[in-house]
Amino acid sequence: MSNLARHIKQWFAAKPKLADWREYRYLALDLELSSLDPNQGEILSIGWVAVKPPTIYQQQGVELLIKDPGDLGQSPVIHGLTRRQLNSGISLKDALGQLLEATSQDSDNLWLLHHAGLDVAFLRKAFEDCGLPFETPRIVDTFRLEQRLLMRRGKEPQFEGLTLDKCRQRYGLDAHPAHNALEDALATAELFLCHGYQNFGKHGRSLSDLLSRP
Repeated sequence: MSNLARHIKQWFAAKPKLADWREYRYLALDLELSSLDPNQGEILSIGWVAVKPPTIYQQQGVELLIKDPGDLGQSPVIHGLTRRQLNSGISLKDALGQLLEATSQDSDNLWLLHHAGLDVAFLRKAFEDCGLPFETPRIVDTFRLEQRLLMRRGKEPQFEGLTLDKCRQRYGLDAHPAHNALEDALATAELFLCHGYQNFGKHGRSLSDLLSRP
């Protein structure tokens, strides 16, 4: 069994220890997509950055452009990604392999996303299409964290706003360059740390309170 296969097996087998959320390592992750439909759209780029509270390892951030993604739709307008740029990228299978390797470096790794459902649906299909192993990993979704927080405070999430920028504004975070996978991953990491340290205070919080559930 290769080292990568062994790491993947260990990562999938790992169980939450239900320790304090600050004891874990997170991989803040974002995708840029050509569509909101996993059956029609394509992954154009994947970005991630490692987080170990309170640190974001920004210098280790990764952004991978996907070569030959098919129909770009409105992506050149929305994301600024042109076919010429994407032609300098790598295959989707190679990009997913790098993502798996980055994730499986530590059996306690979790994925950290904002509005995880859409990205995970695209990733699940991409792994299947590329013949790579995939099981739904442990995920922390900052969208869900903010949604639950607003509801506990008696506020209506749809009026308060749950976009990444709206959530960041509530913590006084600067606007970030949107529609760039690595920048969005960094923005999600910053939001997560602000949410955790501001709302959990000195008491901490078990990982089980943060995990998104199917």
